[in-house]
Amino acid sequence: MYTCYTGITMRGDTLHLELIFDTTDLQRVFGLAGADSQAIAAGAWAQDFVRMIDYMQSRIEVRVDYLPLQMGFIDHAVSRDGQGNVFVHFRFRSPPLKNATALNAKFLFFDDFGERFKNLIKVVHGEQLHQYVTFADLPTIRLQLGDEVDLGRQIVTFIRLGIEHIFIGIDHILFLFGLLVLGGRFWHLVKIVTSFTVAHSLTLILAALGWVNLPVKLVESAIALSIAYVAAENFIAKSIDRRWLLTGFFGLVHGFGFANVLQELGLPSRGLVSSLLAFNLGVELGQVVIVALFLPMLWFINRSAHRTAFVWTTSAIIFLFGITWFLERAFNLPVAII
Repeated sequence: MYTCYTGITMRGDTLHLELIFDTTDLQRVFGLAGADSQAIAAGAWAQDFVRMIDYMQSRIEVRVDYLPLQMGFIDHAVSRDGQGNVFVHFRFRSPPLKNATALNAKFLFFDDFGERFKNLIKVVHGEQLHQYVTFADLPTIRLQLGDEVDLGRQIVTFIRLGIEHIFIGIDHILFLFGLLVLGGRFWHLVKIVTSFTVAHSLTLILAALGWVNLPVKLVESAIALSIAYVAAENFIAKSIDRRWLLTGFFGLVHGFGFANVLQELGLPSRGLVSSLLAFNLGVELGQVVIVALFLPMLWFINRSAHRTAFVWTTSAIIFLFGITWFLERAFNLPVAII
């Protein structure tokens, strides 16, 4: 079939989501034995449903008002159409929502089901019906649920998004660690972090407003290469006095990466600039926490007899991650180590 169907419905303050898959697609992807609707309903796939449900939950990313929403599994059912095709329905439900204004849903199962696979989506919100098609190159839908936007709540949300992104962005964390691992005077470290902040703030705003756009693949590859470069430089650098200049340049690249994250979520039309600034503030708060955790350890080690061994070992590890990500992102080579 190479097609699945998704129904999303707002009922009261709860979001309901139903995924409907043809059994031939499930057999193909999960390696299941063939079975008709009666046999499946009678328990022929009972053990397989556990891993299929876990798979579905891990491949659906639902965000309401830009924050992630955990969809709980309700039940599954089996049906047959007039042509004899058998379908399995997977039903999920959100926790209670309050004054939801925006919905984002991303479906991440296309790599497994194939590039030809398509997801036909119907969203029912009140008396409105919205229809979408998602596929490998366009896996996300966005829908405005309400016109009233609480700007204060939206700003807090984007601060949280910024903090969330920096803490789950292992590539950005390794880049920061690679920059700081050589240690140095406090003022020089401040200049490095400030240069990175100013630079990525600039490109984040320019890209998010649509004034400057770069291909996602190019940006993500350049971010990976920046990590590898900084790590390699740690083997030969004698001082970090002028590293803030290099950091500023690479910060411009990382800003485009932050902008890609926001554009994928869908930016609000109201309060856009304040939301961008709030996201950037969240990123900075996350960076401050990370740097505050790193610095005491780095200062201690850089005053020990093991400084060189520590710098070279950690830089080698960071370089390995960076060059691996670069090869994966730039050339689609399956060499990722995380």
